[in-house]
Amino acid sequence: MSYSMLPLAWAPLFDDASFYVSKSNEEAFRWIQTWPLKAPLYHLCIWGPTGSGKTHLGSLWARRCHGVWLPSVDAQFIHPGQHYILDLPFSHILQNGSENLLHFLEAVREQKCYCLWLSETATSQWPIICSSTSSRLTSIPCIEIQQPDDTLLKNVFRKAFFDRGMDVPEPLILFLVQRAERSFHAIRRLVERIHLYTLQKQCPISMAVMKKNLLSEDKIE
Repeated sequence: MSYSMLPLAWAPLFDDASFYVSKSNEEAFRWIQTWPLKAPLYHLCIWGPTGSGKTHLGSLWARRCHGVWLPSVDAQFIHPGQHYILDLPFSHILQNGSENLLHFLEAVREQKCYCLWLSETATSQWPIICSSTSSRLTSIPCIEIQQPDDTLLKNVFRKAFFDRGMDVPEPLILFLVQRAERSFHAIRRLVERIHLYTLQKQCPISMAVMKKNLLSEDKIE
């Protein structure tokens, strides 16, 4: 049996309804819903693998708290009482040195702001030589998004296909959940492969397409 595919690929949705909560991300989601009202800490780090929903959570928090996405770590961007989000690679954060990072951390505290850090590793694990900077990063609460369970895997697959304009029936989603590599990065890579395959071959979504692309993924590995 074959299924139809919508012709348009859409940008990812970062609204409340499209974020799926499960055991692997429920603690991070709870913090995003309550911080900083119930925990008046100046910094919070949400960390986890690529594609785990960190940017989505940041978008939810930014919408709720009127947060501003920062392009870099720079104290001059900090203004009294504002809320900020940093979603940058570790190398980018340190591009101006650990002293610059220290000035940024102090500015957030002095101006009584709140900064949400989104990272693939916890700030407490960053290899910072400067002891003053390292101690401040270590004090930041770090909430991990763990690898997905089956429930979240289904929803991640469903959303990844939906973001590309692909309407994939539940039986095919379950087929992938049972056989694909269980990581956010692998899911995104596989969905992109399936999407490109259907566009290049001008073919509908089917079980045969899923099997062929799973096999191709195994060969790449």
